[in-house]
Amino acid sequence: MEYIIDVRTPEEFEKGHYTDAINHELALLEDDLMPEYPKDAELFVYCKRGIRAGKAQKILQEHGFLNVTNIGAYDPDIDPLG
Repeated sequence: MEYIIDVRTPEEFEKGHYTDAINHELALLEDDLMPEYPKDAELFVYCKRGIRAGKAQKILQEHGFLNVTNIGAYDPDIDPLG
């Protein structure tokens, strides 16, 4: 299973996000509030510039998620998995 996770704030998410992305902001991960996905699910994380996504990737991996990819910055003109 694949999941696209937007780690920006809810306000940033409302302004635009990838289709099928869920918003799970970095602050939640920093507070040890992990998304409820299988540990072997493919997770693709992104943010505004890629910096928060990198931090999110590291936190998720430290919590046992095996397949986490930082896809960098949000760009409304591209398909993140295509």
